[in-house]
Amino acid sequence: MTNTQEYPTRDAQTGGRQATGAGQPRRWHSRATVAVFFICLLAALWGATLWELSRAEQDARAAAETMTKNLARILAEHMLSTVKRIEMVLKVLDRAWTPDHARFIDESQRLRTEIDDLAFQISLAEPDGLVSYSSTQLGAAPVSIADREHFKAHLSGPRKPIFIGKPVLGRVSGKWSIQFSGRIVRDGKLAGVIVLSVDPDYFAHFFWSLGLDEKDVVDIVRDDGVLLARASTTDNIFGGTITDTPYLVPAPPMSGNFRRASQIDGIERVFGFYRLPLYGLTFVSGRSVESVFSPFEQVRNTVILVVASVSVILLILAALIIDNLRHRERAKRQLQLAANVFDRSGEAICITDVDTTILTVNDAFCRITGYTHNEIVGETPRKLASGRHDQKFYKEMWDSINTRGWWQGEIWNRKKDGTIYLEWLSINVIHNSRGEPLNYIGVFSDIKKIAGTQRRIEFLATHDELTLLPNRTLFNDRIQQAIEGCAATGGRFAVAFIDIDNFKIVNDSLGHSTGDELLRELAKRLRELLRATDIIARFGGDEFAMLLHNADRAIADKTARRISEALTRPIRVGGQEIYAGASIGISLYPEHGADALSLLKNADTAMYLAKDQGKNTYRFFTDQLQQVVNEQLNIETGLPRAIEHGELLLHYQPKFDMDSLKVVGLEALVRWQHPVEGCILPGRFIPQAEKSRLIDLLGEWVADTAAAQIAAWLKAGLAPPQVAINLSPSQFRRGDVQPMIERILKRHGIPPRLLAIELTETALMSDRQEVQQALTAFRDMGLEVAIDDFGTGFSSLSSLRHYPINQLKIDRSFIMEVDRSPDDRAITQAIIAMSESLGLSVVAEGIETIEQFSTLKALGCRIGQGYYFARPMPPEQLLADGLLSDGYEGQGGESEPLEGLS
Repeated sequence: MTNTQEYPTRDAQTGGRQATGAGQPRRWHSRATVAVFFICLLAALWGATLWELSRAEQDARAAAETMTKNLARILAEHMLSTVKRIEMVLKVLDRAWTPDHARFIDESQRLRTEIDDLAFQISLAEPDGLVSYSSTQLGAAPVSIADREHFKAHLSGPRKPIFIGKPVLGRVSGKWSIQFSGRIVRDGKLAGVIVLSVDPDYFAHFFWSLGLDEKDVVDIVRDDGVLLARASTTDNIFGGTITDTPYLVPAPPMSGNFRRASQIDGIERVFGFYRLPLYGLTFVSGRSVESVFSPFEQVRNTVILVVASVSVILLILAALIIDNLRHRERAKRQLQLAANVFDRSGEAICITDVDTTILTVNDAFCRITGYTHNEIVGETPRKLASGRHDQKFYKEMWDSINTRGWWQGEIWNRKKDGTIYLEWLSINVIHNSRGEPLNYIGVFSDIKKIAGTQRRIEFLATHDELTLLPNRTLFNDRIQQAIEGCAATGGRFAVAFIDIDNFKIVNDSLGHSTGDELLRELAKRLRELLRATDIIARFGGDEFAMLLHNADRAIADKTARRISEALTRPIRVGGQEIYAGASIGISLYPEHGADALSLLKNADTAMYLAKDQGKNTYRFFTDQLQQVVNEQLNIETGLPRAIEHGELLLHYQPKFDMDSLKVVGLEALVRWQHPVEGCILPGRFIPQAEKSRLIDLLGEWVADTAAAQIAAWLKAGLAPPQVAINLSPSQFRRGDVQPMIERILKRHGIPPRLLAIELTETALMSDRQEVQQALTAFRDMGLEVAIDDFGTGFSSLSSLRHYPINQLKIDRSFIMEVDRSPDDRAITQAIIAMSESLGLSVVAEGIETIEQFSTLKALGCRIGQGYYFARPMPPEQLLADGLLSDGYEGQGGESEPLEGLS
């Protein structure tokens, strides 16, 4: 069965490629749209929910405020009615008062009988406060209310028809009551005070009849904040003071609401109040916040739970939709990728249906066979048959395809132009879900091109692509073959290591393409100089190696000489003539090594010796050079161990004032106390440390140790002079010194003025601006800078004026003959004079005799250093000899090569 839609046609492939650029944004856009939709849906759902909950909360609050305010008004209305009745009683009793009290007593008894719903006690107090009558039986002892508020309120001021006093514990009845009082005035004078004591339960029963909740309260408060009564479902409270409420402020409203924690029990409530200004009373009703919002909170929690559940469902749905889109997009990308791979594959691909009708082919198929896409689609692979294979060949092919599902092997086919070619063909069967064959895929390539590519890969595995010379791997193999051959025959050969001088300058100035062309020309010239049996290889960069078969020292010498002479002739590259010399190192078999690694390493060592001796020359490896190599190796491997195991130590050589012979400074000099060789002076290990970058580690150790020693002297109460440490030029140029010194000064807490930096002239031979910035940073830190070994480099006194330095140290080479050589004396005198004119101090180092001392002092040198004064010594000897405080005169002696480092 044919199903052409199972595989991409050429148009589909092209369309897939065209859509690649825009497909990714569209795919992302589709997922983003779904995500945004669900985010908006959730936002709308939660927004509506929160809005509705907020509205419901506001409704609950408004309902509570309305209810409490209405309840307060009901209380006020009830109280107003009661007060009016009491006021009427007071008026009747006022009219009934006579000096003998007879009518007053009769009227009071009548009123108590008629007004039986208002439980009250009637008392009459004389102007002096003594109670002359009470509806409750008086005791034998007189009773006075002269101190009571409800009595004292009538002694002065305008007459009040009624005064409501604080709740009191009755002195006659012994019960709590609220006092309502009025004055009796006859002939303009106070004749007495009538007091009606009302039982608070009268008001409480009315409160309880309103059906209050457990934590609800009602208060009666006077305008001065006095709490007349508070009623709740649990207990009643009489007396107390209320403050800071909206109804007690100046000019308060008639009614209102507020929310706060109660000043009595601390329960937060929503309060409503209503005022009776005529009587100075405010009625307050309060409902607990818990009671007000409890129904709302139950509804809110239920709604939030439901909305959260719906949100989770929506998120799961969104995740499923986005995941489905992601899978569809991944499948689409894979289909596009398959189409791109199919069309751009370097191997020819042909897809047929189950009847072997060609459905589609890729570009490689068209390129190899010569048929266009339109010419071959719809045909069968028989169109490519060469006629070189019989029926048996095809039968075996199809048996393998039908039984194993694949076949691969070599087959001859014919191109459109009739050319017969050999290809490597792989055929695979594609099955449908029921396991039935659906399509056949054939993949093939031209075997001749494969073989050519394979040969190039093999060639590049053993040769340099730029010069086509053997590479390091092939060269090492040829050396090993030479060793095996010479071991059997007793023969000899030589290995030469060649490094092109100044090749980096050509690369940097003329460009890498010119450098590559120069390397090709050099390789060509070197090949022409060798015998047919010799081998030359390129190791990389500007390094070449030669294997000279059957060569002794004389033949190797002659060959190296020819190479040196040949490379001195100009090479024309890119329209320019370039002079390229070479440094050559030579090792001989078997004298200098019995394996390829040793021979190459020794030749490389000899090459570096040739470079050190002026370049454009050659050197043979020697036993002496081997000793140097061994020593360098021992130093390179042993120096880190020495730092770690504490084998390094510092000696300090004093600097003396030439007039007073007082110590004015110290120079820290490193020593290596080797466990086998004893004390190793820095001249042996510092040069190797410079080459291997161990100089950074060593320099930091010296600086840290010197700073620690200064700190120890200060802690001991001594006043040490300035200690100078030497910096390596390479370490200085790398720019790592300033942060290192800052760390050390901070770590040991020493004043920067006690530490000085010594640099050789070569440290200044780099970018002037960078050097000036680095030296300025030292100055800003408070450090002094000295130039060591001055006169041996290429700097001049005039150039030093551009740098912030403090001191010059005249090199010992001028001091050694200063008392006998007029030239050295003249140079020294010039340095001293010019330094003083620039404001620089001068130190003469290496003073060893009284004659040198006397001559330098006569020339005006102020500071001296050398064996004449003192040798470098450990810290404890400085203390023992008193050199940290008193002057000291040296005795001279044989010199050692003093080289310091920090």
